[in-house]
Amino acid sequence: RRVHGDHCRAILVGVGNTPTLAHLASATHTAITALKSTKQTSADLVLPTLALPTDKVLATVTTISILSEYRDNAHCTTPKPVPLQGLHLVTTAQEGSEAIVEDSQHVANAVNYARALGNTRGDVGTPLYYQQLATQLCEHPDLTCSVVDGLAEKGLSMFHAVGQAATEPPRLVLIEYRGAGDTPFELVFVGKGVTFDTGGLNLKPTGGIESMHMDMHGAATVMGVLQAIAALRLPCNVVGAVCLAENAIGPNALKPSSILTSLKGLTVEVGNTDAEGRLVLADAFTYVQRKYQPKYLIDFATLTGAMIVALGHHVCGYFCHGDRLATAITEAAARAQEPVCRLPLMEEYAQEVKGASSDLVNSTKTRAAGSCTAAAFLHCFVEPDVQWAHFDIAGVAMNPRQRQYHPKGATGAGVRLGVELVRNLLNK
Repeated sequence: RRVHGDHCRAILVGVGNTPTLAHLASATHTAITALKSTKQTSADLVLPTLALPTDKVLATVTTISILSEYRDNAHCTTPKPVPLQGLHLVTTAQEGSEAIVEDSQHVANAVNYARALGNTRGDVGTPLYYQQLATQLCEHPDLTCSVVDGLAEKGLSMFHAVGQAATEPPRLVLIEYRGAGDTPFELVFVGKGVTFDTGGLNLKPTGGIESMHMDMHGAATVMGVLQAIAALRLPCNVVGAVCLAENAIGPNALKPSSILTSLKGLTVEVGNTDAEGRLVLADAFTYVQRKYQPKYLIDFATLTGAMIVALGHHVCGYFCHGDRLATAITEAAARAQEPVCRLPLMEEYAQEVKGASSDLVNSTKTRAAGSCTAAAFLHCFVEPDVQWAHFDIAGVAMNPRQRQYHPKGATGAGVRLGVELVRNLLNK
């Protein structure tokens, strides 16, 4: 609400008779969009009195206000919309309000950071480019960064093979957050960071290749989570493993039918070079489990088009092999307002990725249950005592068009969920 001379200008947005936090998020986006259409640069935002927890109302409005501001327009030469300079929240809540707003700002800014990474085009966003951004991220005093390169010599042969045709070699970037002193790293996030995915010699067709600069969104999500938890200064120790490779074509490209030996020692026949993400992740899994012996291993990856067929762009499918972890994920997803759906890990799917000339194959002969067989493949590289969850974010991370506060292009999916998972698992 703003007073202009003798006039009072107000935007009224309804939230329905029995509003949920999702309704409130939608209404907040509508209000911000309407406000920007007036070319106002500041306003008072009066929070409604609802039968919802006040802290959740305040967090939702703050977060969605910031997410609604994001635009992928850095390369547009036409005049850009003037960003909001000040949004003043008016609420009856008193104790702890400022801390809730500040924390929500940190998380929302991390989502927008992941969006910006995901929208970086492949000619700029190379493995070295994202390594440099990770180094910049680690200017925070509680974050440190190290790089694992020379992957073939270190036994990460599958990871290396995916990026061996590119002009820049693949690498594994490890971002360590220490918020709890010298205690062990109990949780490791792993992000698929294929900076551009041509499909390799099993080349992607027109219509499927143009958005493949976003095939590194899993890495963007992990970097966003680490930025957020560092800004929040959560009292825990967490690792983000960022797997960077470009799946290029060229004289040195990985060939279909090649048989590779993984870091774990299992052999894998490459049935399709466009099923590359699981090769990268599998070697990274082995490396981080040996290095950190984590209790939890959580990966984010734009892994399969089959997930888009299954759940579209509204819900993230995930797999995990423990009901206790699944319960924690359900709770975290509800708090983050990122809908998820657990999909099955069954022995029948594991049988489908068994090889004849090798231990495993990286793709099956049919298109049936593609997300499930991909998860079954990854499961082969998880140690029995590690609690693992795999989020296939292919649908929710890459939007073909804008959906309210989820922009077209990279959405930052998984960042809020990842932060809530850290709080749930390690910060009780």
